[in-house]
Amino acid sequence: MKSNRTPVEVACAAAEKIRALNHRAQRGNDPGPREPFPSPRTVYDTVTVLHTLLERLPQPFDQKKSGKNRGLSYGARRHRGGGHRS
Repeated sequence: MKSNRTPVEVACAAAEKIRALNHRAQRGNDPGPREPFPSPRTVYDTVTVLHTLLERLPQPFDQKKSGKNRGLSYGARRHRGGGHRS
């Protein structure tokens, strides 16, 4: 998948999606009687996708170790004290 977005933009978008999932999964957060997980299948599907996410998450750090992303080390040191800074 090609994208014109920077790695920081992609990571920020992913963090926002996880935040939205957290809010959506809270019972009573949405107006109306909708349950966040209306069936066991919904829970299973959600957990399966999150498992895939966790399997993929180490890849940027592995690339850094192999020297493919030398800038990641600088960014990690720079942002160690907090979240993303624009």
